[in-house]
Amino acid sequence: MFQVQFIILSFALIFVNLGLGEVTKDVGMVRFYKELGCKMKPAGSKDPVSYECPSQTQSTEKSCVIKGKTYQLGDDIEAEPGVCLAACRCLNPLKAKRAKVVCANLECPEHFGVPVRKQCTRMYSIDKCCATGLLCDPGKT
Repeated sequence: MFQVQFIILSFALIFVNLGLGEVTKDVGMVRFYKELGCKMKPAGSKDPVSYECPSQTQSTEKSCVIKGKTYQLGDDIEAEPGVCLAACRCLNPLKAKRAKVVCANLECPEHFGVPVRKQCTRMYSIDKCCATGLLCDPGKT
């Protein structure tokens, strides 16, 4: 019997508006700021910790600066493997003081409530956005 797995891709525009910011000790947010090339400000006794993101403040209304590289309006920005983003581009749709990186967000079938067979669980890989397969208990399927 063949198992057919349908992959549903849905793209939704998201706006990434980045700048100077404060975050708590949330590990996901720490990784987010690190990925942007931000540097943690020396911590005092205060929480949340503060980050400086020089590449974000270098962006202008006609360009985006990501990890020290400058992209002009309309330039494509390649997403890194394993990131759940596709088709990123430097844009300034609202004519703001700084351009923004606008990306299509990759949606996985499991995000839409696609059911899993009984006695099975989805398998994930650290370098993939969506489930890579199913792991089933052969004695109970």
